[in-house]
Amino acid sequence: MAIRAVNAPIHGEKLQLTECPLCGYAFDRHESRPSHIETHDPEDAGLSPLGTIPAGHETPLAVTSNGRDHPDPEATAGEVLAR
Repeated sequence: MAIRAVNAPIHGEKLQLTECPLCGYAFDRHESRPSHIETHDPEDAGLSPLGTIPAGHETPLAVTSNGRDHPDPEATAGEVLAR
């Protein structure tokens, strides 16, 4: 992904995409990046199609051993993975 630093008089320095990270399209200097990127589908970014719920979506992101919303602070990584 190509990014360049742009010095804007009002906002100061900001980062600007020079090409689309999804398809490699080279942007003109003042072209709207969001307008182009919103034309892509989720699949272009390696995501599930819009409206599709992937299998296993109900699987928690964190493994808990103490019935709370956070992992057991005393457990080692190996213990958590073995559960």
